[in-house]
Amino acid sequence: MIFNRCCHVVWLVLFVFLAGCGTPMRLEPEARLARGDKVGLVVNASPSPMQVHKGSLAWHNFTRTYSDYDWRLKEGIFETVSKELSNRGLKVIDLAASGVSVFNLNGLLTRDANGAWQPSDSKKALVAKLKGDLGLKAVVSVTELPTALNLPNYPVYDASGIYSNKVWPLDTSFIATAPLWWNVWMLQPMEELTPSNANSRVAAGYYNFPRTGMTPGGWDNGVKVKDDQNVSAAEFHEFRTVILQSQRDKAARLGDSIGPSKGH
Repeated sequence: MIFNRCCHVVWLVLFVFLAGCGTPMRLEPEARLARGDKVGLVVNASPSPMQVHKGSLAWHNFTRTYSDYDWRLKEGIFETVSKELSNRGLKVIDLAASGVSVFNLNGLLTRDANGAWQPSDSKKALVAKLKGDLGLKAVVSVTELPTALNLPNYPVYDASGIYSNKVWPLDTSFIATAPLWWNVWMLQPMEELTPSNANSRVAAGYYNFPRTGMTPGGWDNGVKVKDDQNVSAAEFHEFRTVILQSQRDKAARLGDSIGPSKGH
């Protein structure tokens, strides 16, 4: 029992150390949004959770997508982010309802010869639609992208879910994983708050670190799993809650960064 607890403490210290490398860096746009301004939001996430398991021996390792579980993470993220931005006086517009996906937004803005932001040549019509037809002042996208987690063997995640680790004779440890990348574009005036370099995506108010920023919470997250070979839908729902809390925190920081100033 003592050895088991010590091992979990070591893992937790390791996680805290890695997370410390991703100290948030605040980014301030040139102009804050006013109360009632419209912000477009689109989310892309797998409908089913994924488990990456590292066993005591190499042949015990496996990766599994629980295709029978529709945990509605995409909908949960949209609702969570919308609520945080709305609480700061912004009006959130569902871009998916207008046929705009996270993939349509890739390369939305670019810099001209003088360094000023402008629509990319292939995105001029889309920017005109976002600004004119939809009346947006900013656009936010949250999407799952292949991401390597800074854990043994650097497992790559294509979808959110959990990482489980079995070290005999200890109990299996679990961590919620969410390879969710945020991108933010201000449209009036134009400014991309996230660099175009896909390997160092940044959202307003904090950095997304590829190897450390995707793990919300610490080891186990307080979730108890009965069978590490077959995680139940109810157990995944608890991990989903952990992931949504991490997205709520990011949305709050974003809202504080680009939202209306207090008293406005």
